[in-house]
Amino acid sequence: MDLLQKIDDYILGYMDRNSFFQVYSFSNENIRAYTKFFDLKRGSLCTVGSSGDQAINAKVAGCRDIVIYDICPLTESYTYLKLAAQQTLGRKELFMFLNGRDYSYGAYRSPSFLNPITFKTVEEKLKRINYDAFQIWQTIAYKYPQEDIEKLFRKDDKSFPEIVRCNNYMRNDHEYNKARKALEEINIKFVTDDIKELKTEKEFKTIWLSNVAHHLEPEDITQMAKNCSAHLAPGGKMLVCYFWQSGMNIRGKSIEQLSELKVEEKTIRGAEGIFTKDSIYVYTRKARSI
Repeated sequence: MDLLQKIDDYILGYMDRNSFFQVYSFSNENIRAYTKFFDLKRGSLCTVGSSGDQAINAKVAGCRDIVIYDICPLTESYTYLKLAAQQTLGRKELFMFLNGRDYSYGAYRSPSFLNPITFKTVEEKLKRINYDAFQIWQTIAYKYPQEDIEKLFRKDDKSFPEIVRCNNYMRNDHEYNKARKALEEINIKFVTDDIKELKTEKEFKTIWLSNVAHHLEPEDITQMAKNCSAHLAPGGKMLVCYFWQSGMNIRGKSIEQLSELKVEEKTIRGAEGIFTKDSIYVYTRKARSI
């Protein structure tokens, strides 16, 4: 079954709503706050992230080799859509086109969300970046009403000020324009699979498991982290878990099982507000002895 047929089935309710089919319009993590703990410049990254923001922020930070490993089948085409929109729309226009969360409207989304008129502005760039992605999102934008398109997106999206705070490339107009230059040439490899079963012969300087842990039991998190850590280069670092609000435990259970991996907790500014604090757990692989 091709992807467009799956999209149709999902929108019409023929697929399980818990099938990880939805994308995040923008990341719900404070990526801007945690990039400082990782050496991305001229490095390699394997990351999850259906919003594409992990890869985009890493590229802006100078990362050269990026692999997005995500279970969502829309991740690849959506990331290309976002890259095309970033090259052609302004900051606020990008937000309104891909998120459109505006409480001045009665509905959850504003009329700008995946609007066919705005899509016309983006489509030529998208064609050049990836023609398959163009075909997918052209069909979505023109075929479905907004309330159906919304079904393809997670509902825990952030507001514009939160997205600005969490992404370096959205920080201000100056950083946004700098990002355009950095993103003109970006080569991302996409793997549509579950990162818990990461299979590759490649070693990465950085691995970001993002908020995958929130879908798992603690013992499964440990197993995932052990499997993925085998693909870290010596001295490389892995973001094992992201917690909203410091001290949060997954599903009310302790994260003590990760202690055998000797992860380090880092406290960062919260994604949900300037007065909140989030945490990440970071594992570092030992460097080779000289």
